[in-house]
Amino acid sequence: MAFRVSLLLAALGSVHATKLMVVNASNVIGGGRSGQLLEVDLESKATRTIVEGLESELEWIRPSVTCGTKWYSLPTLFPEGAYLATVDLANSTYEGKRPLDFLPFALKCGKSENELLTVAGSGSPPQFSLMKLDLSGDTLATETIGTFPDVLWGGWLSIFHFSDTELQAAFPVKSKAKAAAKGGEVYRMDIETGEITFHKKVKSCMGCPSVPYHLQHTGGDAKGHGVFATEEGQATLSFCEVDYSGSEVKVSKCKKDADKSWWAIGRPPVQCPRDKLNYFGSIGFRTASYEPILGADMDSGDLIDAVHLSGDYAGDEHENYVGSMTCSSSAVVSLV
Repeated sequence: MAFRVSLLLAALGSVHATKLMVVNASNVIGGGRSGQLLEVDLESKATRTIVEGLESELEWIRPSVTCGTKWYSLPTLFPEGAYLATVDLANSTYEGKRPLDFLPFALKCGKSENELLTVAGSGSPPQFSLMKLDLSGDTLATETIGTFPDVLWGGWLSIFHFSDTELQAAFPVKSKAKAAAKGGEVYRMDIETGEITFHKKVKSCMGCPSVPYHLQHTGGDAKGHGVFATEEGQATLSFCEVDYSGSEVKVSKCKKDADKSWWAIGRPPVQCPRDKLNYFGSIGFRTASYEPILGADMDSGDLIDAVHLSGDYAGDEHENYVGSMTCSSSAVVSLV
């Protein structure tokens, strides 16, 4: 079944305009090329450049977050490592990057101005921990809040999601008899104590996929929806109903994504305050001249064609790619 992608954003009855902060990253290293941080207004379709100068040698696909007047992102440079990059939104100034001694996978604003929460991975395969970052000093101070047991890392950043109270992480599971992972498991961790409050294996209906790709999550959910893959690393996705209330996470009533409209190589979708849609750059709907940002209704599975980012995003030698995405500090404004 192919998902219907609607051009009518107003059909959802939204009375607020969402603004996204999007990295338009350069795929060309050298020659004075660099990436930009853009603010994209999904109501007016207007795009504004906040800053330029985001280094082209860095990969800008990992999560970002806006906390007050600061924008933070987690660019990487392999094999050198990862960084915390900062933009001062009040002055439209790129403040540069600071090195991290771990590989980051998710990001959330902390309780104070100089505090962030992140999912940190150490070792290979990575051991995942919830970590607090203190930004107040010249060097970044870290504090481990909680640690997950040994799990399988499938390469998708979209498996991690913060609510106000917990971190949810959904991993692939590989049986000894299988060459690749075709199962899944879901964990939830209290972000205050680091206690794992939930752990269940995925049990799918006959013919339904079981590898988590992106799960609807507001905190303590008993039921919801999610996107699952038939196999670890594969773009064969389906939108399914999810029931967390029993001894296992039950997956049922799946709709196959035949045209790969959900596929974003595991880049995490973004949900902004007072907007029910989850936004992501669709690789499956990408063309030579633009990449669409789709809005996903996680209650129905409907996809909205929110805006097109113009650029050279396709082909073997494309000049740009759509990188990290988060909500603008002015993410929701009244249209009244």
